[in-house]
Amino acid sequence: MRAIRACLVGSAVKSAAYHCQQAAEKLVKAVLVSFGRHPPKQHNIVALLDDVPPDHPLRATLLPLERFTIYAAAFRYPSMDIFDGPPDEPDPDDVSHWLAEIEQVRATVSAFLEAKA
Repeated sequence: MRAIRACLVGSAVKSAAYHCQQAAEKLVKAVLVSFGRHPPKQHNIVALLDDVPPDHPLRATLLPLERFTIYAAAFRYPSMDIFDGPPDEPDPDDVSHWLAEIEQVRATVSAFLEAKA
């Protein structure tokens, strides 16, 4: 979360978007580990969420994080396909809202994990 804030202050919005993806990915992986799953080494949040059972109490909270998958590599690796370019650079205000959303999900996940312990 600190990295996201630092990137926003430094006008490194693409890097902030990448760190949003990383934070979202780690939250999903924490939930997977909490019920005994060993998450694969991948950055695809959509695929990771496929391992969260439909009836898991946090599934609905985690589902909106899928949209951050694209930022795992969007600005870090050039596309080989001229028709498959990176998304537009996110607006700093949007990334600030993403940060607030991720922080809320983090609080929800943390409370769930603490209650489970």
